[in-house]
Amino acid sequence: MFHQVRLAPEDRRMLRFLWWDDEMDTWLVMEWLVLPFGAACSSCCATFALQKVANDRKDRYPIVKDTIENETYVDNQLASRNTIPKAKELVDKTRECLNEAGFQMVKYASSHRDVVEHLPTDVQSGHQLQSLSLSQINGEPEPALGLYWDCHSDELYHPAKSPDNRKLTKRNALRVLASQFEPLRDIAPFTSRAKTIGHQSSIGMKKWTDGPSWLLEAEDTWQSHSASVLARTRVSSLNSSVDTNEIKSLFCGVTLATPVQNIDLEEFPTWPELVQALGEKLNAVDGQDSVVLTAEQVCDAEYQLLQQAQQESFKEEIATLKTQKEIPKNSRLLELSPELDETTNLIRVGGRLRKMDNKTSVEPHPIVLPSSHPVTKLLIQDADNHFSHQAGTEQVFAYLRRRFWILRGRTSVKGILRK
Repeated sequence: MFHQVRLAPEDRRMLRFLWWDDEMDTWLVMEWLVLPFGAACSSCCATFALQKVANDRKDRYPIVKDTIENETYVDNQLASRNTIPKAKELVDKTRECLNEAGFQMVKYASSHRDVVEHLPTDVQSGHQLQSLSLSQINGEPEPALGLYWDCHSDELYHPAKSPDNRKLTKRNALRVLASQFEPLRDIAPFTSRAKTIGHQSSIGMKKWTDGPSWLLEAEDTWQSHSASVLARTRVSSLNSSVDTNEIKSLFCGVTLATPVQNIDLEEFPTWPELVQALGEKLNAVDGQDSVVLTAEQVCDAEYQLLQQAQQESFKEEIATLKTQKEIPKNSRLLELSPELDETTNLIRVGGRLRKMDNKTSVEPHPIVLPSSHPVTKLLIQDADNHFSHQAGTEQVFAYLRRRFWILRGRTSVKGILRK
């Protein structure tokens, strides 16, 4: 369906790609002439084209316009009529109208064989169905917008995904639960019970999720509580009165409580706005509400934000690299051969490329970033904005890899783009 929609000449440059020609031994810049699969805009553009075809012919095919606008999702049509003649008329008129524009409707199925038996064989659906109420299922199911449809009994049923013989753990149970697609909320009585069980199994972890009790008190009293706990840790190790969990919670809170220049990283929707706000704080001038930042000042603000992200996520690795020692064997950065850039005070990916003399547009030692930090999320969103939200996961990931090495980067990019 997508390839039946031609692109306007001025839009084709947005869908260019590189192609290696073996005969010419060079790269060629190619561009799509038709709507491709995989582009974020493809479904919307194809739906618009289909609706325009029906709207332009509404005088000759009035019933087609209604079914395309109200009973069709992209290239899937799910319609119902009271009588067999009305259903046959809908099928024939829809095919006739769309064929004029080059769209061919195929894989027709109906709960009444008379509706589709006059169609060519290659237009009819070849799936042989039996409902779940029978003892055995033969053939493949007929998909219908996320559900399965048994056209013999005219029943819709849910394609539940069962676990694949994995060990029953909380993680695997939640994975199976999250994979259930329920557009009609028809299996909510079952999924809600599973969610309740998962919630009940987490009640015993309240200490770790909520932290020490003094966090619920006024902030001006936190310092006294902290001093009390730290003082008790200096007592002889024979004194076991100190709550180890409380000490861990304390240091977790201390580590994450100092954002760059007291700026809330979650407050800014885009990376340029965050950089601008920090740059203005670092280069504030008395009597001026706004500051025009130079290129050096912008770089300095960016480096400070990247340093903060690494400090909050790789504190132990930074301390180890500063002393020129080997990082722990259980570190997430071990396979990257990390190095500490003394110029920017940032951890970079190591390797033999540091001996390379010629400069390229790709940073041979990208900056290492955590996957779920707010700074990383804003950088991914900024890369997506660079492509006007038209690029896929791989293209955005490759663009970011020129400067940054994001842990579990492809998964992080995919998650941000889906939102």
